[in-house]
Amino acid sequence: MAPAQITTDTPDYCVQLHEQVGREVRAAPLPPPPDVGLLSDQGQHMCDQGQVRGGIARLRRALVLMHQVEPR
Repeated sequence: MAPAQITTDTPDYCVQLHEQVGREVRAAPLPPPPDVGLLSDQGQHMCDQGQVRGGIARLRRALVLMHQVEPR
């Protein structure tokens, strides 16, 4: 079992999530839903503007959408 990862609402966490979305988009066997790019861009912009919680929420939503398109 992997150790629990504790996260906080920080700009660094925004960067981690944005990078994770990018990795998953590049590795996906199918094109991502259009909302993934929009949410990712909005999330990064919000984080850059100091709206960290809102940015993280959008980046997390983009990841949820990416996980829904993965073949089972």
